[in-house]
Amino acid sequence: MTRKKGFYNCNNSADDLNLTKEERQAAGAFHTPKPLAMEMAKRLYPEYIKYKTKAEIAALSPESAEFIKHFNLIDPCCGTGNLLAAALNVYKWIEEEDIYGVDIDHRAIEFCLKKFPHGHFQVGDCLTEDIASDKFWENEPRGMFGQLKTQQLLAAKQVLKNKSKTKKLKDATKKVALPNSLSDTIKTNINE
Repeated sequence: MTRKKGFYNCNNSADDLNLTKEERQAAGAFHTPKPLAMEMAKRLYPEYIKYKTKAEIAALSPESAEFIKHFNLIDPCCGTGNLLAAALNVYKWIEEEDIYGVDIDHRAIEFCLKKFPHGHFQVGDCLTEDIASDKFWENEPRGMFGQLKTQQLLAAKQVLKNKSKTKKLKDATKKVALPNSLSDTIKTNINE
């Protein structure tokens, strides 16, 4: 088990990467404040929050044993690793070897490799690359893909793709003047 003693810093920001404002905006680098990171982490696995070891969780039920046997946590847009740090702080049974991160900025990955010396991090774009493949993780600085489950990665990738599509749709609807009500629609159609 590899964990540092004490608290993992979950209040880093893009400022820690020495990014300019323009670089942050271009990369979509946003700071996740510590209170938000901690709250999000608490909601990941609330049923396992009180346990200190994987053995305790495995003893709960066959489902829990299967869950813990294949457990890995990935942040597909990890930045400075605040969400991963928060998860390590909330769940004492999560080890650094269980965490994976992907980011498009090499400085973020270098930062995370120092912050989590036993974690797994790789430069990449989870929206355009197959981060679920062994090939993606071949050159990962800490070793091979390991036990990271393809389903977890594909699910994360799908969520991100859906968010991207939703944002594009919202952006597109901003450019189109939509009628406010049915009567506006009727008036528009009559006037045409």
